[in-house]
Amino acid sequence: MTQNNNSANYRLAFTVLTSLFFMWGFITCMNDILIPFFKKMFELDRFQSMMVQFSFFTAYPIIPWMGIMLTGFAFGEFFELPAEKRTKVLLKSGLAALSLFFIIRYINIYGDPLHWSEQKNTFFTFLSFINTTKYPPSLLFILLFLGIMFFVLFISEKVSGRFSEILSVFGRVPLFYFVIHLYVIHSLMFAVLYLQGFGSKDFLFGAFNNGRPKTGGGLELPLIYLIWLSVVLLLYPVCKWYDKYKSGHGNIKLLRYL
Repeated sequence: MTQNNNSANYRLAFTVLTSLFFMWGFITCMNDILIPFFKKMFELDRFQSMMVQFSFFTAYPIIPWMGIMLTGFAFGEFFELPAEKRTKVLLKSGLAALSLFFIIRYINIYGDPLHWSEQKNTFFTFLSFINTTKYPPSLLFILLFLGIMFFVLFISEKVSGRFSEILSVFGRVPLFYFVIHLYVIHSLMFAVLYLQGFGSKDFLFGAFNNGRPKTGGGLELPLIYLIWLSVVLLLYPVCKWYDKYKSGHGNIKLLRYL
């Protein structure tokens, strides 16, 4: 009876979280429609209406990222299930998330501020299709990458060895990796910009500006992927060290969230 009650509670939690994702995605899509309406109704000037939109998109990331984090906490219970049942849950979750992504994305009305469009060939059309908004994270971005995550976890259950061990290390210290990699990536970005001839006066900071100059700068996509892979490999031993430290200091409760 207790196990059935726990299962019901998990279903309720996932139903509530999923509903919140869809509700917030709907609000995001309505944002551009409602702001002109409110601007007229409340006689807002251009600056005031821009502040409304700025406030919305400043607060917006908190809810989806918090929802993803809480989903991760809730999903932890499923890893206590028998392996066969656990892999089925991971597969079904991945299929459900990616199916919803493809259906909603194909409709091309709801779920992301950026709509996809036909490009010069099939490959670039596909890139347009999966080009979703990360900052702030849209519903479609969340569905796409959570779906991929569930499939990676499903595969890691089937494949044992070095690959699953590496994934497990990053999976046990996700926030630690995220915080450290931000500093590493941004430091590399500034190093590249200096090498390309930009100076401190060219860097722009503020809402949705992380220092990149207005005139551009940067590297070709293949080099970006190479740098990304290098950063992941560079931080693996750091994350492995922190994982051991974290597991050896279970009495420090704050470490559970890093």
